[in-house]
Amino acid sequence: LHSKVRKEWQTLPEENRAAACGVLRELVLDSMRKEQSGALLVTRRLALALGAAAAQQASAVADFVSTALGLGARDQGAQGALVAFALLCALPDEMEQLAPLTGSGAGATPRPSAPDVMPYLSSVVQLVEHWLAGSGAGGAAEEAPA
Repeated sequence: LHSKVRKEWQTLPEENRAAACGVLRELVLDSMRKEQSGALLVTRRLALALGAAAAQQASAVADFVSTALGLGARDQGAQGALVAFALLCALPDEMEQLAPLTGSGAGATPRPSAPDVMPYLSSVVQLVEHWLAGSGAGGAAEEAPA
């Protein structure tokens, strides 16, 4: 799924991209809630696919980061934090992979760059510091500026 998103996202009609991101987000959340063997691996793979989708369009960054911060900051426990960090690592990795392709193709959707993610940096740092301090879930991340 990750490879398919990475390779074919730009061919998806623009009006369907937000819905596709929503479906991927729900798959991540549903998978995270499962307590079956291997569920974390599946969740991390889905997080990569969602990261690949967000890296394809600048307009998806806000929802993507908000989802990750919410998972890390709410009473989702360690599982939520693991998924939050998987999401937060996926986005810059995907952006780096796509950097040589940015702006390629006629009518290509603008892809995110550093200025698109900078407003969220302090919230991400707070989330990481919160979990490194070992204080559990809650309160570290605030809404990112619009």
